[in-house]
Amino acid sequence: MGWCGGKRLAGALLALAGILLVFLCLPMQFFLIVLGIALAAAGLLLLR
Repeated sequence: MGWCGGKRLAGALLALAGILLVFLCLPMQFFLIVLGIALAAAGLLLLR
């Protein structure tokens, strides 16, 4: 085990952290895009 095991564990943790960051950030952006589209649609409906 030793140093090689620790290196692998650190790599796995870094990869997991990166994937989690992507999945945590993407829904936020997706939510903001959906919110923007909803606001634009509401604005267009009010202008009619």
